[in-house]
Parts: sequence; C-alpha cells; structure tokens
Amino acid sequence: MGLSLVVGGVAAPVALLALALRTRAPLAAALLAWAAASGLAVAVSASGPLAPLTTGLLMKDRETGRISPVSRVVFLPYHLALRGKLLVQFARGGGGGARHGGWGAAQAAAADGASLAGAGASAAAAATMPAPLREPLFNEIVPGLYVGGWPRRGGQVPAGSSVLDVTCELPRVPQGEGGGGGDGGGGGSSGGSSGDGADAEGRPLRPRQRRGATGSAAAANGGGGGGNGGGGSGPPSPSYLNLPCWDTHTPTPAAIERAVAWALGERRAGHSIYVHCAHGHGRSATVAGAVLIASGAASDAPGAVRLMQAARPRVRLNRRQAAALDGWVALRAGRGVEMGAGGGGTCAAE
Repeated sequence: MGLSLVVGGVAAPVALLALALRTRAPLAAALLAWAAASGLAVAVSASGPLAPLTTGLLMKDRETGRISPVSRVVFLPYHLALRGKLLVQFARGGGGGARHGGWGAAQAAAADGASLAGAGASAAAAATMPAPLREPLFNEIVPGLYVGGWPRRGGQVPAGSSVLDVTCELPRVPQGEGGGGGDGGGGGSSGGSSGDGADAEGRPLRPRQRRGATGSAAAANGGGGGGNGGGGSGPPSPSYLNLPCWDTHTPTPAAIERAVAWALGERRAGHSIYVHCAHGHGRSATVAGAVLIASGAASDAPGAVRLMQAARPRVRLNRRQAAALDGWVALRAGRGVEMGAGGGGTCAAE
C-alpha cells in the first residue's frame, strides 16, 4: 500500500473528528486539525505524480541530512507518528542490532574463488526461504556493501562506512567517530584491510562467505585503522550522500547513476557503503541493486534482487522501483557503459 493511502487514511478520520469537536472542545479540535493537516500535506505530496517534486517538503538538508527546526514544529504530528511507527516495527521485527549476513545461503555456497553464476544460483535458492521473524537493522550483501534500515541511534552504522541515505523524511543521526558496527568493533572497513576496494586482479565483487554461527562483526569489520576511527595515514573520512525519496517511491535513473558513481568512488577510497531507507527493503535495495550490477556482482536486475534477498530476505522492489532499476540499466546501455566496469570500484575488499 502506498504512503499516500496509509497517511491519508489515518489523517482523514482525524480531520473529521476535529470537525466534530470544533464547538465542544476547540483546543482539542485545533490540535487534531493540526495533526490532520500535517498528515494530509504529506499524503498529497507523496502521491504518484507529485512525489518526485516534493521531496523537500519536510526540509531535510541534503548536505547534512538534518531536518529543519521549522519542519520539526510545523510537521511535528507527522514526525512523531512516523517515529512511533518505526519504533513499534523495529521492536516487533528486530532491527535493534547489527548483523552481518545470517541468511546468506549464497555466501555459504560461495567459498573463495566461487563463480558468480554459482553464487547467483545459491541466492535464488535462498530467496525462496521464508523471511526470519526478527530482522537485523542491516545485512552485509557482499563484502563492503550493506543494506538496511534507518540508523536511529549513534553507533548503528557499520564501522568505517560511508552512508547513502535514500529518505526524505528521516534525519541523519550523528554516528560519532569511526561509525558503529553493532556486534563488533574495529576501525577498518568491512572485508579486510586492502583499502582500495578492489582485488589485485580487478575481479568483480563476490557474495561474502558465510562466517561462523556467531556472525561476529569483529571478524567482518576487523583489520587496520580505517575511516574516522583509525589513526595514522588511513583513508579519508567516510562521507554522506542523500538521495531524497518518499517511502514506496524511488530515485530517478539519473539519480541512481549519480549514487552508483559516488558509491564506487567511496569503495576506491577504502570505505564500505551503508545504503539505507526506513526499513531496508525497497528504496535502498533499488539503489544497492544498481551498485551490485555496476560493480559486476550481479549481471542484471533480477540477479541483484536475488543476491540481496539471499542476505536480507524481506527485500522487495515494488513495480515503480523495479521499473526505475530497469530504467537505470537502459540508461547505462544507452550510454554504452559496460556493466562491471564502473570506473574500477567494487564493493569487495578482497
């Protein structure tokens, strides 16, 4: 169900209640009317034809990821309702801690040197498995590429990761020096200490090999001092990119291409990438799928989705998101860009 229908469906009865109480309880009616107006403004703005044009409604700064204090006041009822909804969903479905894989059937089958075709077959098998009842905040899809939900507290971003934020409604939460990492520490980028984001032979990234039953992030994030947390002459500090997008919608193919170029550049700088939306199922997966294709981890859009579902089974692209990913593939094909030749950057630091 689209965001407009959900928010509008809640706001409309609130507006009717405010109308009914306008004479008997004017203060309560005014507060309800404020809440209804906030929700209806979002519902209309996030509707199909308007959604690409109204991502600035909530006044999120694209450079810093902060939401304006004016928006926090004007749209306070919407912000509070959204936070409450996310807190309940995170509490019911997990998302409180970081996990690296866990449902990685493709990773389990892909030992070092395994072919992409073999890994893709395993990913297809994993995609048929039922989703776990409790989902971690994020999963590592391949070495150096994480997909997940909104990191609502400091320290929830994988250590040394640059953040690709595909939301317009949620603020960037300061993560502190060196990022988070959830289950484990370590200041280095995920996947080892190679630092340049590509192996010596320029091979495309591979699905990560499943680790022990503990899924220790200390093993996944181990290595030298990287990102903000490392001392000495490490890579530049991880950076932040915002592609503002309403829930259930998607960035344009041109915006996806900009995100892909940014992500591959960050990998060349030695950083892992954390792509997130609200839950890590649709918007973020659309962009991460393009990164997988551009870097050579997946050969096409269905393969990229299978690869993500192998690690994060609840990944689902709706029709407009699948169309946007297909549109990005067509955009690259029209420019004569060879997939897997995205400027030398991959998501595997192996």
